[in-house]
Amino acid sequence: MTDFRLSPQDVSPHELSAGQKTGFVLLLVFAILVVGVGFLQMRNTIYNPFAVRTAKEVRDLNSLVDNETLLLQSTDTDGDGLYDYDELTFYETSPYLPDTDSDGINDNIEIEQGTDPLCPKGSVCETVD
Repeated sequence: MTDFRLSPQDVSPHELSAGQKTGFVLLLVFAILVVGVGFLQMRNTIYNPFAVRTAKEVRDLNSLVDNETLLLQSTDTDGDGLYDYDELTFYETSPYLPDTDSDGINDNIEIEQGTDPLCPKGSVCETVD
């Protein structure tokens, strides 16, 4: 039977064995692949926002927006009598707080009274035109 082990005299301290060389080459190939895939991913990430969308993708996105709008138009999360869509779009009040300015008067009552639901009662607030 033949002994395949190398003795210290057969290998100099700076020379790699065949197994070490093979492992190094495989590791090097793997590293090059990882770096290459990383650069491709970075390139795709940079150029993706400028990609042209197909008509189907545009329809799908519009459908999602329409569904979200319909949901907001029929939901009153904070229970103040104003739909979330109206609070976000028209009144700029919080759809999560029934009294956005925390003055003790609900937003819908302040709107009905003609007062600013974003300005606490007794305060002088600037209006933005």
